[in-house]
Amino acid sequence: MIMDAIMALGGAHVSYKTGNPALRVATTKHYLSSIQRLKYALTSWNPGAPQDTVRLLTVAMLLCQYEAVTCNRRSIAYYHLRASRELISTIFEAGVGNLSSQQHEIFGFLLEYYTYMAIVRNITFAPDRQTDAVASDWFVQSLQHLQEYQTFGSMLGGSSELYELIPTIRLLQDLDGELWSIAYLDLEEKILNWSPAMTTRYDAPAWVQSSTAMDRIYRIAMLAFLYSARYIKNGDKAEFCQKLDPIIIEFRFLCRQLRGSPSRTRILWPLLVIGSCLRSPDDRQKMCSGLSRSTYDMAITQRAMEILKMTWELDKDCMYGPVALEAVMKSHDFCVS
Repeated sequence: MIMDAIMALGGAHVSYKTGNPALRVATTKHYLSSIQRLKYALTSWNPGAPQDTVRLLTVAMLLCQYEAVTCNRRSIAYYHLRASRELISTIFEAGVGNLSSQQHEIFGFLLEYYTYMAIVRNITFAPDRQTDAVASDWFVQSLQHLQEYQTFGSMLGGSSELYELIPTIRLLQDLDGELWSIAYLDLEEKILNWSPAMTTRYDAPAWVQSSTAMDRIYRIAMLAFLYSARYIKNGDKAEFCQKLDPIIIEFRFLCRQLRGSPSRTRILWPLLVIGSCLRSPDDRQKMCSGLSRSTYDMAITQRAMEILKMTWELDKDCMYGPVALEAVMKSHDFCVS
């Protein structure tokens, strides 16, 4: 069951890069076999045995990632996330302390993986029942508990405090008047005062520098997301663009530090948030060039480029930045991972 899911995920990458039809068919067979085996395993599942639940959770999360990297519809990935959510809740109810040390580490990684996937679904501001469902649990809303696991930081890097704010920023649209202003200013202060947990020295290893650069990219993307919420609220495009200018300049600089870094695998959310707001043809061309030449050449990176191009095209129809991105994401049901 787990091996089928791994083969499906690996096959998705290789079949895309090679274009081999036979490999694509084999990949689909592994995917379908994994789903069938998971369904069968659920018929004899004992919720009181967290060790068994970790195994099922592993499969569900692998299938979720498969849907993302193959660019299947966002709503399909949601069903795997929703199943993972129930399995995680069951493990907590049965007691994490009942897991072996190895299973505890595996669960810690899967929990952080789920949290990441649930949070980065928050990329537009319209009400979304599916996103609200997977991002509403305590283990997503507050991330300090993840530090109890040795795998902490494997998906969120050193910026877990920032990730916590993403769903909160999206929910700003539910507030009005003074309550909105207070919440907005509080979020802006938290983001501006945040700094990477790891201080980067000039002689620090390359992986440390790239990880810190990724954390800083999330910080400025978070500001862009917050300013997007303000723009949607008041419609002041001139103010929005003025706030974005220094963010785009810093984004250019930080992206150069990520060349060839494994940290680039987490860049899709900030890339779409900031990329949707690019106005310069040169900046847009460079972003497309970076995506097309990415070391991690996958269907999802090419799909992200298509999404951005469609978003920029809507700028001609007076739909800019987050407004245009929301329209494109909704019509194409794109999954961020």
